[in-house]
Amino acid sequence: MPGVHAARGGGEPLILNRESEGTWSATGLASGTVGNASVESLLAHIADLRGGDFVDHPTEEELASLAGSAVLDLSLEEEPASEESPPRSQRLLIGPVDSGGRIRVHDTEWEPIALAEGKGLAKIEVALDSIIAEINAPPPDPGAVADEGVGEVGDPSGPDD
Repeated sequence: MPGVHAARGGGEPLILNRESEGTWSATGLASGTVGNASVESLLAHIADLRGGDFVDHPTEEELASLAGSAVLDLSLEEEPASEESPPRSQRLLIGPVDSGGRIRVHDTEWEPIALAEGKGLAKIEVALDSIIAEINAPPPDPGAVADEGVGEVGDPSGPDD
């Protein structure tokens, strides 16, 4: 997966692009680098979204309503199957949790709308928050490690007996 775009409620997207096997670069909502484990967690939660029921033939009004009220707009870019083929992408519009605890998920390449458990959206939101926190975390203080061991037994700066 070379890229993920996630925009909440029509806001600025968080754009993640794979740099190497171990890191991803982030731009947009947050800028910096993020580890592979954090992005893999996000992707696993997205993959766990499962439609229990479907609206097989939604009306244009239902599709427009979901597009206008999407709390999360996800675009996933996959690597091309071959050098000659274009990269594949998938766009998911996810609506708010309804009174029954479900969310509407629309893959814009297909007509049906899936009805999935709302807790799936919550897991995706937590994963996104974790990624942003990782990106925004201050770098480790290299001096913090150098100060360890001061005042230990045998330290010449300790009191004389």
